[in-house]
Amino acid sequence: MVIHQIFPSFTDKIYFCRQSFYLHEIQNLHMTLSRFFSLLFLCLTQFAYAQSGRMSKKGYAYHTSPRSPFKINLTVGLNTYYGEFGKPYQPAAQNNYLNPRLGVGLEYDISNRFNLRLDGSYFNLQLSQINNQANEIKVNTSGWDAWVGFNQHIFNNLQHLKSRRYFSLYFFAGIGYMSYTPKRTVNGEQEIIRKEDGAPINLPVGTIMFPLGGGITYNINDIWKISGEAGIRISSTDLIDGREQESRLPDLLLPLTLKISYRLQGLGKSDYLYKRYRQDRLNGK
Repeated sequence: MVIHQIFPSFTDKIYFCRQSFYLHEIQNLHMTLSRFFSLLFLCLTQFAYAQSGRMSKKGYAYHTSPRSPFKINLTVGLNTYYGEFGKPYQPAAQNNYLNPRLGVGLEYDISNRFNLRLDGSYFNLQLSQINNQANEIKVNTSGWDAWVGFNQHIFNNLQHLKSRRYFSLYFFAGIGYMSYTPKRTVNGEQEIIRKEDGAPINLPVGTIMFPLGGGITYNINDIWKISGEAGIRISSTDLIDGREQESRLPDLLLPLTLKISYRLQGLGKSDYLYKRYRQDRLNGK
């Protein structure tokens, strides 16, 4: 304190220089780490894509017979919800947390990384809530949705195209249509579903929806595969829970599903799994 009182400018300069040195070192460390992780990410990305596309020069170690690019899918899972009644994955906010979802689908492989898909599902949603007036509100909504879209595989492990069994990560997106019928009761008495302005709504309700999500696939062999998917269904409606509020965002469905896929038998040698590699297959490479 005495030194600072005698030489205030000198001590301030020492403090400022020390702080500047620390700041400069922190900036250098941040820049070094940023470059390191950027380079590491770039190397890992290049490695993953290089390995996923690598093929054995001796040809294929599997595909005992030509397979079709078409797959049939069966899905089963849970249907969670986000809206006025609660957030997803909160069992206490929903009367029946195990809301079922069942579906079928068809996929067509354009390449080993990209395929088109057509999906249709039935779903059910049961919710309950006690509001500020101590009224018990229950909602039972059932409906179906159908959509077309694509799967884009972003990573295949080292055994891709060389082994029967391998994992693959992918994301999906599409556009579709959803139709549903909400039923709402208050203290056991059924209510008429109305808009926010009080006008009754014709049931069932139909809306355009956009599915988004991702999944992981395990290829058991060249015929069977099993996948786990998590996604979201974005729509323009706020009536899934039987109540419309224009000031709120639309209600969302968040399905969690297990998908089993069966690849159809090829009709001939030209009907091979991946178009890109058909000629190599026919030439015996």
